[in-house]
Amino acid sequence: MIKNIAIVSQYFAPAWGYGGPPKALLSLARQLIEQGKNIKVITTDVLDEKRNTALSETLDGIEIIRYKTVSNYLAYKRKMIIAPNALEDSKKIIQQSDFVLFSDVRAIINWQLYSFVSSLKIPYGIFAFGEIPHGEGLKAQLKKIMDFFWVKDFVKKATYRFAQTAHEQKMFFDYFGIPISSTLLLPLPVELNRQKADNTLLNNYKKKWGIKESDRIILFVGRLHFFKGVDLLIQAVIPLLKSDPYLKLLIVGRDDGEEEKLRNLVGRQMKNQIIFTGALYEKDIICAYKLASCFVITPRFYEETPLAALEALSYGVPVVVSRQADIPYLEEYQAGYVVHNDPDSIKKAIMQILEKVKKNTILMKKNAQRLIADKFSADRVVQQLLSIIN
Repeated sequence: MIKNIAIVSQYFAPAWGYGGPPKALLSLARQLIEQGKNIKVITTDVLDEKRNTALSETLDGIEIIRYKTVSNYLAYKRKMIIAPNALEDSKKIIQQSDFVLFSDVRAIINWQLYSFVSSLKIPYGIFAFGEIPHGEGLKAQLKKIMDFFWVKDFVKKATYRFAQTAHEQKMFFDYFGIPISSTLLLPLPVELNRQKADNTLLNNYKKKWGIKESDRIILFVGRLHFFKGVDLLIQAVIPLLKSDPYLKLLIVGRDDGEEEKLRNLVGRQMKNQIIFTGALYEKDIICAYKLASCFVITPRFYEETPLAALEALSYGVPVVVSRQADIPYLEEYQAGYVVHNDPDSIKKAIMQILEKVKKNTILMKKNAQRLIADKFSADRVVQQLLSIIN
């Protein structure tokens, strides 16, 4: 029976600026602790624009060891997370582990550690977290080089490969030649309403964003990057906003090179109905979920299941996603729509969701929360994981 598990990730809680993986891994680790496992996290000091100064700490029973990166600027702005001492200083942790869970496929910290893990014959698994596709430009070429020299070996030697969706299973085959039957489906874990909205904070945000009780909110949460397709969402929503002054679009996320272009798309006439909030985390992001009538995310490239969409569902908010951000069982549970990634399809789906919410808010909320409880709750996901690795 596996008792000691090491999680290897280039980012971990509270590095919320790096998207969904740190939050998903924290949920996973918490539930593993509740199942009586000893969890140690090998990670780096990345946080946001600043480093995390706590190089060693215990969070909810999870022992976290962070190694210094050579440049926080390269980490935060260029996603080049390099921690030279990670292998030498973490060997003892690995030697004491019964199983190792790696996050992402091309993280440099994985390259440093996986050969040592393999040499000790310690079984290990990989969470891809939507990071398999090469993308475009120079980064795509660098990823191809990494794949040739070590990533394919890392992926093929893994005891288990975990995919969020059937599409990600296919990505393991297309990029690394792994038979689909050799990649296991495992949903992202979501903690069910672990935090509640602070009413004072909620009212402050309503005032700050100019939101009235009669307003209905369409919500986006994610990086403001070309890949995220926020421009497509804005194009889809503008006709709806023009026809309904009580409808607003809340765009939540840190600028990753696109905010100025997006603001130019909005123009002066729409600035009171399309609101850019900047990045929000923990209690602040909960306020956005509590205000939303509908959550929408429409990325251009496949990133698999977005954790922000699952969190919205956990708060009873129905969602619209493009096929590049598929949520298994979403339409089966009547909790939202998976659409083609064009403004017209996005607009129609939003209209349908808003109409359903208007007719029966309670039913739509129940459908959303039932989907999360049945398929994505952290305790269920961890039970699945342990049944596999044990």
